[in-house]
Amino acid sequence: DEHVKNPWLRGLLDLECFVISGLKADATSAAIMAFTYAERHKEEGCVYDYPIGGSMALVDALARGVRKHGGKIALRSPVDQIVCDETGKACGVRLRRG
Repeated sequence: DEHVKNPWLRGLLDLECFVISGLKADATSAAIMAFTYAERHKEEGCVYDYPIGGSMALVDALARGVRKHGGKIALRSPVDQIVCDETGKACGVRLRRG
């Protein structure tokens, strides 16, 4: 890279960008990283929030919500058709197996 010549610093920047965006520095928005660095270095401090129980806790909560409202979850099930209501809004799926 023409701006960052030090390999250690380039690696650090790539890591920081990957943690935030999932991409290396050369593919990450400068605005996102500027905001992130500004938040991290506020005088009053910064908090990174993570779900208690990890990201799987989010999946589990979504699944509970679907089931609570009468929905069913079918993993590894090929979809035959997306079912729409009378207004054309998707309201379910029809699986290949029925």
